[in-house]
Amino acid sequence: MGSVRLKKLIALLLTVMLNAVVPAAGNALLTAEQRHIALCVQTIAQQYFNHGRSTVVSKPPDLRNNSRRSLIQFPYSDDVQLVDLVLQYVQEDTCCPVQMLPAKIYLGTTAEINHSYIILIWREQEDEDIIDILRTQLYHLKDDELLQWNPRGRFVVVVTDQDSSSLMSEALKIYEIMWMEYKVVNTVVLMPSSSGNCTVLDLYSGFPYQNGNCGKVKEIILVDQWVLENKGTFSENTNLYP
Repeated sequence: MGSVRLKKLIALLLTVMLNAVVPAAGNALLTAEQRHIALCVQTIAQQYFNHGRSTVVSKPPDLRNNSRRSLIQFPYSDDVQLVDLVLQYVQEDTCCPVQMLPAKIYLGTTAEINHSYIILIWREQEDEDIIDILRTQLYHLKDDELLQWNPRGRFVVVVTDQDSSSLMSEALKIYEIMWMEYKVVNTVVLMPSSSGNCTVLDLYSGFPYQNGNCGKVKEIILVDQWVLENKGTFSENTNLYP
């Protein structure tokens, strides 16, 4: 029995070591935009997440080994490496226990209800729909008994491959799902965009109980932008979770 436990412990340590080494090499391949996405999420976590409370990071299931359909090509080298960088930044600077879904290994305790969520979504296949991917991830987040689902927490939904011509309409669909289907009101939707010659990250949110909405989301609002200059900064420093 002791030898079996020792083998499991060794395997666990090796997993942790590999997860620590491999992302470092992969992160060198990330674009400047990807790095700023991670920096923006890190800043949101620092300013708005409750330090010491659990944070859940969710990504789509990895379909890269599925050879039945061709993978769509995006301007990003590898979104999985972006997830690794987000995990690294959040763990280093927010002092939050972090849980990953889908999980290779749980990185913190699960004895309490989670305070915050970072949901990264992208398409692995050409015929996939961003909204369907979000619904799938939300279903698993809510259904996972270990993750202690908390719709009153603060959510950041990061879309890494959206067409810049339909940002606002896509952000509205995302917020509608979060609110109407899962009763999550504290959602910020982060999407890469462009403003003149300066690339920015747009941050959208909705307010179902303001401006006469009476619990229905009629529009989405651009609450702030992350400017990709130097280490990045918010252009307005608006309260993202009023």
